[in-house]
Amino acid sequence: MVRPYQRIDTTADVGLVSAGTTLKDVFVNMAKGLFSLMTPLPRIRKTVSQRVRIHNGSKEDLLIAWLNELIFIFDTRYLLFRYFDITCLEEGELEAVCSGEPIDPKRHILKLEVKAATYHQISVQMDASGIWHARVILDV
Repeated sequence: MVRPYQRIDTTADVGLVSAGTTLKDVFVNMAKGLFSLMTPLPRIRKTVSQRVRIHNGSKEDLLIAWLNELIFIFDTRYLLFRYFDITCLEEGELEAVCSGEPIDPKRHILKLEVKAATYHQISVQMDASGIWHARVILDV
């Protein structure tokens, strides 16, 4: 008898963790981690800037929206970012200027295609010593 569906294990996800002394540091480090999965960061020059504004709920919602917006910009405008200046990070609001350059196939070796940041095992919290930590699973 043929089964109509079956669960299979997949390795289509990558985890990313970051830490910092401030919540802004964690969001910047998470963005750097995201782009480091795509291409070596030292190869990205600072030739263009893009303003990003996000309005969403909790810190976790904001982190997911932030990463997914960066993925969207990469997918639609073909921009790689290395520099992130978060000018506002308050409850439910993030504003940043992201700088980098357009993809140059002669200089940028694209390593991994990231499709989306997911809510699976999401975590954004401060530990007892005052250090912020975040964890995100990315769909690749």
